Amino acid sequence: MESVTIKNTSELFQTLQKRNWDFLSNPVTLSQKRLYTYLKSYPEFIKYFKNVAKIEYHHLIIGANFTYGWMPTILVFKNNHSERIINKLNQLRNEKYTIVENDVQEIREFLNNSVSGTTKLIHFIQPNKYPILDRNIYDLLGNSSSPNAKNYIDFVGNCQKIIKEPSFRGIHKRISGLIHKHFKYDITTCRSLELLIFLGTNQYQTI
Repeated sequence: MESVTIKNTSELFQTLQKRNWDFLSNPVTLSQKRLYTYLKSYPEFIKYFKNVAKIEYHHLIIGANFTYGWMPTILVFKNNHSERIINKLNQLRNEKYTIVENDVQEIREFLNNSVSGTTKLIHFIQPNKYPILDRNIYDLLGNSSSPNAKNYIDFVGNCQKIIKEPSFRGIHKRISGLIHKHFKYDITTCRSLELLIFLGTNQYQTI
């Protein structure tokens, strides 16, 4: 998988800055309305898990289903290992815990065998550390196949390096400012980098 680098994030940022994002306050076209809905819904998903003291079966089912509201496929639970998955999700909430490939694989096997759906759910639970890796972003990074669990672990590590770069602080400030201007909520540096990749291309038109 091609890496995200400070060089190509800077290039994406330059592209993003050239665009007029004022339509976010008054979307007209279908792609604009889709992007508006996508960005408007996001903080509610984060808030849902943030307000939960401990993830239980109920939260897993609700969270998995609203996650699949962002997916083109219908959710199908592939096994009945919900208790094990709940334990993993509660581990992932702890910022001191470091995700490993097996975590992603087990959640993926439960959640429709989708890395994209898995990483969305993981991000909603712990937005400070874990970015979303969907097919659009993976394609942008020069890949023709679907991502697997190892690809996601590599992506997480790569993103963590980028957001620690001093030069990324200014990029994060501008992207978070764009979101706050139109939607009145704050985003993490992790979400900021993921949005940069997403919005810095035409990928959002496929939402």
